[in-house]
Amino acid sequence: MLSSSPPRWPVRTDADRISSAITTADTGAGVVVLGDLGSAILASEAAIDGLGAAAARVRVSSGPLVEGAVVAAVQASIGQTVDEVLAAADGARDLDKGVTR
Repeated sequence: MLSSSPPRWPVRTDADRISSAITTADTGAGVVVLGDLGSAILASEAAIDGLGAAAARVRVSSGPLVEGAVVAAVQASIGQTVDEVLAAADGARDLDKGVTR
C-alpha cells in the first residue's frame, strides 16, 4: 500500500541529531565521524562547529563508511588514540577486498 503522507523518519541528514550523537559518544578521548555522502559530511561539519571546545576532540574521516566503521571500531576497542582510529578509518579505502574480476 502506498501512502502520500510523509514518512515518520524521512531520509535526511540532521546537524542537531549528529551533534547529539557526537556528544553522547564523546567520553573525553575523542570521536571519529564517518559519513556516506557529501551532505552527511556537510551536516557533520555544521554539527561540529556548534560543539564549542569539544570540537577539538572530533575528527571527520574521508574513508569508506562500512569498511571505515569496522576498522575504526576495532582500533578504538584496543585503546588507540582518536588520531590512530582516524588513520585506520581513512586507510580503509585502500583495503584489498580480494576481488579478481
